[in-house]
Amino acid sequence: MRPLWLDLRAVPVQKRIGFLRAARDANVEAILVAEDTMQGMDFPVVVATSEGNLVRESKVVGRLHPVHDGPSADAAVKADGIALVEMSGWQVIPLETLVAGRRDRPASLFALAGTPQQAGLFAGVLQTGVHGVVLAPDKPGDVLEARRLMDAVAPAAAPVASTTGRVETATITELADGGMAERVCLDCTERFMPGQGLAVGSTAASLALVHAETLENAHIAARPFRVNAGAIHHYTLADGGTTRYLSELASGTRLVALDARGTATPLTVGRLKIERRPHTLLRWTSPSGPGHAFLQTAETVTLIAPDGAPRPVTSLRLGDSFLVWTQPGARHTGLPVDAEVVER
Repeated sequence: MRPLWLDLRAVPVQKRIGFLRAARDANVEAILVAEDTMQGMDFPVVVATSEGNLVRESKVVGRLHPVHDGPSADAAVKADGIALVEMSGWQVIPLETLVAGRRDRPASLFALAGTPQQAGLFAGVLQTGVHGVVLAPDKPGDVLEARRLMDAVAPAAAPVASTTGRVETATITELADGGMAERVCLDCTERFMPGQGLAVGSTAASLALVHAETLENAHIAARPFRVNAGAIHHYTLADGGTTRYLSELASGTRLVALDARGTATPLTVGRLKIERRPHTLLRWTSPSGPGHAFLQTAETVTLIAPDGAPRPVTSLRLGDSFLVWTQPGARHTGLPVDAEVVER
C-alpha cells in the first residue's frame, strides 16, 4: 500500500478529530503539522519547520521543496532524505522528471496533493507514481476518497537495480531503403581507438555499435575523432548511463564510447555536422529483443562485428552478425524508469 500522509497544518487543533478518525480508516501513516501539537495521538508526526525541514522524532528526515521551474525541480531530484514536493500550477511533467530522477532512492519522493483526484493522479505518474502522497484535505471525506483513488492505481513497482546494460550479438533481419534523412556526424574532442564507437539507434533498449572512422580507405582519409551516428532522431548513450537524442546534442555534451567488450570511455562532443543523406533501414534481433536504426548508406559507416572489426553498412547481408548495446528500454528524459514501453 502506497504511503498516505495527512497535511493538517491548516486545520485548527480543535477541528482535527474528524480528520484523525478518517485517517485511521484510511491507514494513514503520518500526520504533517507545523508544530508538534500531536503528542499522545496514535499517529507518527512529521513537523514542517519554518526553515522547510521535515522533522520526525527530533531528527531531520527531509525537506519541503516548492517546485516551480527547472532549477527547483533539479534541487528536489538531488536532495538528501525525503523530498516533499509541492507543485506550482503544473504538476505531471515535473513529477515525471522527479519520479525518474529519484528512481534509485525508494521511499524518498512524496508529493503534496490538494484534492483526492490529485492524490490518485500522483500515484500513477509514469505508471510507478511517487513513493508517497501527502494530502491536504478540505474535509474528512477527502481522506478515504484519496485512499480509494490511490489504491485503484497499480501498486508501486519494486525498485529495479541500476544497470549499465551489456553488449550482445545481434542478427540482421531486414535491410531496406531508408530514404533521405538528416544524419548526424559527431566529432569528438579525442580520438577513438580502433574497435571503439558509439551506441545509436531508434529504440533505447537496443542500440547498434557504430564504429568510429579510424581506418583509412580508398574513398576518404581517416577521421578517428568521428562517428557517423545516423538519423537525427536516434538515441545515443551518454555519460552517467542516460540516453540522449542526437537532435539535442551540442558541443560540450559528454557521451560514452564503447568497444566489443562493453568497456565504456567518456568523451566530449566537439561539434556536430547535420546533412541530408540517403539512409539504410537496418533491423535486427538479439537475445534481449529487436531493434532498428537508420544509418547513412556509405562505405565509411561501419558496425562493430563480434570480433571487434568494422563492418561497412554497404556490404551488410541478411543474417550477418554485429554488436548491440542492450539496456532497460523505458526512459523519461533519458533516465531509466520502471514503466512499460513499446518501441517500434
